[in-house]
Amino acid sequence: MVTPLRLLLATALSSTTILTMAQAGTLDPNFGTDGYVTFTLNDWNVHGADALVLPNGQIMAVAGVYDPTEDIALARYNADGTLDATFGDAGVLTIDVNDGSVDWPTDAFLQADGRIVIVGRIDGAMLVLRLLEDGSLDASFNGDGWATYDVIPGELDHVGNCAVRPTGEVVVICSNENESGNGYGSVVQFTPAGALDPAFGTDGVLIVDNGSGSTTEWLHDLELSNSGSIHVLGTASIDLNSTDDTFVYRITPTGTLDMDFDEDGYRSVPIGTDQEILGALAVTADGEILVAGSTNMDGLDHPFVARLNVDGTFDAAFGDAGVHIMTDITGQSVNDLLVHASGQVVFSGEAFNGSGTAMLIARLNADGSFDPTFGNGGTTLTQIGSSFGFESGFTLALAPDGDYIMTGTTGTAPAGNLTQVILKYKSGNTSSLAEGDAASWRFHPNPTSGELWISAPEERRSSRVRIADAQGRTVGFVAMDANGVVQLPDALDAGTYYISVVGKGSAPRALTLVR
Repeated sequence: MVTPLRLLLATALSSTTILTMAQAGTLDPNFGTDGYVTFTLNDWNVHGADALVLPNGQIMAVAGVYDPTEDIALARYNADGTLDATFGDAGVLTIDVNDGSVDWPTDAFLQADGRIVIVGRIDGAMLVLRLLEDGSLDASFNGDGWATYDVIPGELDHVGNCAVRPTGEVVVICSNENESGNGYGSVVQFTPAGALDPAFGTDGVLIVDNGSGSTTEWLHDLELSNSGSIHVLGTASIDLNSTDDTFVYRITPTGTLDMDFDEDGYRSVPIGTDQEILGALAVTADGEILVAGSTNMDGLDHPFVARLNVDGTFDAAFGDAGVHIMTDITGQSVNDLLVHASGQVVFSGEAFNGSGTAMLIARLNADGSFDPTFGNGGTTLTQIGSSFGFESGFTLALAPDGDYIMTGTTGTAPAGNLTQVILKYKSGNTSSLAEGDAASWRFHPNPTSGELWISAPEERRSSRVRIADAQGRTVGFVAMDANGVVQLPDALDAGTYYISVVGKGSAPRALTLVR
């Protein structure tokens, strides 16, 4: 039985702050029960991998289920948090990829055409699935709807996140340990047809190596930039017992380290004096890089967000010389980042509540300071189960109304008694768009078949327009002419997108593209 939800105040924030349901950072009472839904399957533990916001506003939750063989579960929710009874078995579909195989999802990606890519492990090797909108396997992907690759035969592949290029190639990161205890990271690219891409790296694979045979690289997150380059967040340790160092790698579209990035293709990012635990990376429309995780100070872990310039140096205009270490919050995990066109940064994770951990969502201004209009001085802690339990916020996505969808986990320990949670938080961006600029920004027609007219002040004409997919990830830029007309790229498939004008403080607008 789930106990009533309680919102906890971060210890450094004023306990006298009164939250209203309309305030940014509060749960949406019109979603599920008090703003959240839980997903359980029989008596098995469920660990969420991702939640994808579909073009019609529905949410597809992707999770791993600790059933007898470990399988992948999909749950499709309506926009109000109720299960969609037309999907699978009363809203839930399980996938056993190879009849008894051990399958475990780690990330998912919604393509603009509605197909879903899921990556993870199958019996220790890398797994890539592509599904149709109804959850069935897409037979046009490698003949069966799934493909595998064993990075180090006989060793466990620690598969991480993925991204899908607008042209359909699937990029996946992976970390491995070899028999000597050392290891390395790999970036693997599959063609749209599901084969290893011979045009990328060496037969589809790039080994990430900092130049020493004793180096152990571990990859945590990746994001595609507008140029097609891949930014990867990782750690590397030269000696097995030394403190890991934080690195950002930039990889060319053809799968080589980009030597124009700090001359080696990677840059060390020193955050603190002790070890960092990394979680998420994001790249802005202007090419700036955001890195998030936790750093240990005086025996305690604290979340941090850092912003780097295009060349990987710290952006002095953000936080304290490029880094905001949140010493008032104790928590080991920062798991995802979401960056608005306005420069706002939203992140998810967990925070110590005095006896256990709670789910954390927080929002920073463009300069790295906490946004005082969000939650309690910039943060919201959400506790669903016992305060002595283990709860953590994971992935973030934008709902069509501009609010935030966050996946999370509630349970008694990281390795057991886990339940997936999907929460919806008010962003405040619907009623207060672009710093009070809502009246001056309009666009039509919506839906559109490709041509869009944007009503904006004259000084905002002849600008670049950013196009993001349903998860808020940049898929391209187009020019707005002097008359405010935008022609969307022919390569974009039908679906929901978010548009915003670069550098002009415009909030993303939801747009339906029909073909």
